[in-house]
Amino acid sequence: MATLDKDSLARPELWRLVIMIGPRTMDVVLYPPVAREEIVWHRFDLDPAAPTPLKAIEDIIYENPLLLSDFRKIDCIIDSPRRVMVPCDATAEQAELFLSATIAKEPASESILHSDTGCDARMIQSVDAEILPFLKRTFYNASFHGKLSLLTNYFANHTENSGSIKIRALVRDSKLTFIALQNNHLLAANDFNYQSVTDAAYYLLASMKNLCIEPTCPELDFAIHGESLTATGTLTEILRRYVPSIKAIPFPTLRFRASKSTLQIPFPMLILPICE
Repeated sequence: MATLDKDSLARPELWRLVIMIGPRTMDVVLYPPVAREEIVWHRFDLDPAAPTPLKAIEDIIYENPLLLSDFRKIDCIIDSPRRVMVPCDATAEQAELFLSATIAKEPASESILHSDTGCDARMIQSVDAEILPFLKRTFYNASFHGKLSLLTNYFANHTENSGSIKIRALVRDSKLTFIALQNNHLLAANDFNYQSVTDAAYYLLASMKNLCIEPTCPELDFAIHGESLTATGTLTEILRRYVPSIKAIPFPTLRFRASKSTLQIPFPMLILPICE
């Protein structure tokens, strides 16, 4: 992949930079200042041989100097598996105690990120103690978001709902993201890494059963993103045996020029401007 040099983008101060950091990848999206220009997207693999997760992130940023430009706005989306959802009225101390009791690592050695979900819960994430301060130093005045909280906000407040129960499933890189809402009350939000689509289907159906949601419920609004609704050998093909009606999640309405590459941008990065 080509390096993002300083001269690869004219007048970066007019553009918006969005970075999403996950366990294995770092995605970069550049939003243009005018609608006739196209969104720029790059995906970088974090080096698994790097001595620390921070070093893997540092290497990508310093090897792509465009990222250190003065952008109009900068956002960082954190995709961390060390997270919990808590009620909105929970204090910060209560939320962090709950997080400490839930995850394997001790939050005392890490940084805590609070994110609004747009409904009746907040997401608390534990992030490597060195990574969050580094990002705040490197990207001055950046806004920070949790991946799942962005998705929950979008599906709760920025999409139509044809039923009182809303299930959203997003598939990407052998990961299933599952979100369940009832009358915009958050029931569940989680990720599941799978090796086969059968495992993903079992996880999704079991999650619905745990929430007492029947696949045949007439009030169920079930939509999926990330794969064909008609192809064989997919998660959707398996789910159709149990869920009578499955539709595609509509592509977000963007005010920028779209292309085949744009369609592949991670969904949380596409919806970020809509959720503001």
